[in-house]
Amino acid sequence: MLRDSRIQLIFEGTNEILRTFIALSGVTGPRDMLKDTRRVLRAPIRQFGALSELALKRAKDALGRERFTKAHPVLEKQASVVDRYVTELWHASERALRKHGRHIEEMQYTQRRLAEIAIDLYALSAVIARTSRAIERRGIEGARRELSLAEIAAASAEKRLEDNLASFQRNDDELRKAVANRAYDDGGYALDVL
Repeated sequence: MLRDSRIQLIFEGTNEILRTFIALSGVTGPRDMLKDTRRVLRAPIRQFGALSELALKRAKDALGRERFTKAHPVLEKQASVVDRYVTELWHASERALRKHGRHIEEMQYTQRRLAEIAIDLYALSAVIARTSRAIERRGIEGARRELSLAEIAAASAEKRLEDNLASFQRNDDELRKAVANRAYDDGGYALDVL
């Protein structure tokens, strides 16, 4: 049963492939903005209108990103977690694109982190939406269980989000790659007993 349980991860596409899809789909917005910035900076005088438009767009992103507005007011704390980390995800995507450029498609650890953040944000948004709906239908007292579960989900997600963001700066990615390359060159791990 343990051996065969792995198939559950493969039926809809492997988890790794789905994470890659999520990560690479998610960086398209920041990638397009960085491309526009590069284009404008190559000829700033000729592209003065585009430069000011780009500056306005960046200011709007920094100051006025859309907020989670569908949450019941009781869920303001949980909605603020989504708001804060959506912005953090955008910035993390930009930094990853600046660092890796076209090679982002080969950066599996970076992709995994971006995807995990997006997955947590999506799941937490769903929890907030369902809890808001329960409150609308049954009132705050009638939805106490959902409110407690939403609080637990937000706290757990926030910890994972923070850990994933921190691991962009502090990680052992290069060491893991070196070990994998060495195992490939050696034809296996030194500790293999089979």
